[in-house]
Amino acid sequence: MHGVCVLQALLFGIMVLRHRKPHGNAKKTLLIVGIGGFLMLMIDLFFLGGINYIRFPSSSGSFDIVESYVPVPVEDYFNLPPEAVNAPLPVVEDMLSPEDMPEHDKAEPDAALEIVPFAPSPEHADIDILKWQEYAAAFEPAAGNSKAKVIIIIDDMGLSKARSSAVAALPAPLTLAYLPYAPHVRKQAATARALGHELMIHTPMEPMNADQDPGPMALMDEMSAEQVDENLKKIFASFDGYIGINNHMGSKLTQNSRIMHQVMQALKEKGLVFIDSKTISSSVAADIAAEEGIYYAQRDVFLDHEETVEFVMGALEKLEAIAHRKGYAIAIGHPKDVTIEALQKWLPTLDEKGLELAPVSVVLSVQSQVAQR
Repeated sequence: MHGVCVLQALLFGIMVLRHRKPHGNAKKTLLIVGIGGFLMLMIDLFFLGGINYIRFPSSSGSFDIVESYVPVPVEDYFNLPPEAVNAPLPVVEDMLSPEDMPEHDKAEPDAALEIVPFAPSPEHADIDILKWQEYAAAFEPAAGNSKAKVIIIIDDMGLSKARSSAVAALPAPLTLAYLPYAPHVRKQAATARALGHELMIHTPMEPMNADQDPGPMALMDEMSAEQVDENLKKIFASFDGYIGINNHMGSKLTQNSRIMHQVMQALKEKGLVFIDSKTISSSVAADIAAEEGIYYAQRDVFLDHEETVEFVMGALEKLEAIAHRKGYAIAIGHPKDVTIEALQKWLPTLDEKGLELAPVSVVLSVQSQVAQR
């Protein structure tokens, strides 16, 4: 690559010198400049990779920019043969819509809250209410508590104010995960909590693809313990009233045992929970949460990797089946127009299907009761 660049520089130098000293032969000068320019263009296209950024449609001679990102279908919607059931699953990052990507210099968090670590008094350690229990959304189960529970988590909340408001206007209790760097996140989150929804921090974590930016405050694979601690303090101080965190992207970070242990220990100190978005099948988050002794859960279904109402409705049908089979199921979606429209149609049908909308803390409460027996 360096040799190609040197060749280009030499060609350019010859062109400049010939232009400045044409020796009285203008046609020869023009010919040399033209040949040099053509050679430089060919070097750019075929040696420096320029041809990879254009494509010529068969129907016309014009060219378009190649799309740089094509969403990967979530594993739930693959029709895998039996022999492929245990094959490695693809990475499914939690991606923002292009119009919702933050301008990092304008999306600073609100003024930090005072950081007060949770520490139960030793004499009451077994009965003190954990922070996640204190902030859990109010929930009254159906008579007899016989209905299967469906939990809807909406990630990436806060960047698009209009869509985030539309989500918050849906029937409660949804579980809403706000990005810590969203503008005016504290006000948005407080409004959603007042409407009866449960809150989490949608914590930026490093993805496998280095071209994907998880945003400010992200926990990155090569960070020192001190750097992780500093970012966690900023994340925890971004707003109040949340029960815990789940991961934004994180297909790389959630495989890092060292950092995930540090994250779970920090959550345990504050009495918070972890929900694994499960952006990669080899995530160690749930196992480490169990080792550290904090409450956790993980996603069953992604709702909206294909942006059509029909796709979201199909994903919700899968959620229903899982809930009826095991008593509850957790879905993760995003504040997209198609997701909001599908939920508006679907939520009123739950009662007739023997299902009940619940916050994610209900699942954690069940685990808590089992652990105490």
